[in-house]
Amino acid sequence: MKQEDIIELLNGCLEPPIQLYTLNVSSHGSNYLIDLALDNLENKYGSVSIQDCEKVSRFLSKEIEEKLNIENFSIQVSSAGAERELVFPNDLLRFKGLTIRLTHKNEDEKVVQNIYKLVDFVDDKIYLEVHKKKKSKQSAEPKGLVVLLKDTIRGNIHLDF
Repeated sequence: MKQEDIIELLNGCLEPPIQLYTLNVSSHGSNYLIDLALDNLENKYGSVSIQDCEKVSRFLSKEIEEKLNIENFSIQVSSAGAERELVFPNDLLRFKGLTIRLTHKNEDEKVVQNIYKLVDFVDDKIYLEVHKKKKSKQSAEPKGLVVLLKDTIRGNIHLDF
């Protein structure tokens, strides 16, 4: 069983706004583990419901047994999660206005990690504001920052409670 086989089967089940976020197929002897995460393009954070996960799991189980004639497998279907890793550059416009945790190189080529409000993304430039916790005192002017896409290392949505 290959990832391409699972993706082809999923095409018969996934409908917008739900889409595949990640997929991993591994084998352990004659047993397979299919681990996938779903994304909801209409949800502010991309979260999917338990019902969406159950629907995909049931559909995929049936299709694997009937079309691939494989009986020894396990399926794990989940949401990509509210604090998901960002896919660069696609997610930069999608999650504009949200708070993110970004690891990037600064102007001195040092790796830094901070929490920012994602203001905009234009021409490979990420416009950010340094994030202050809700309970901390806000300065009159938010501190702006521009990070080049090529200097990004990793980013996640950050929930601020």
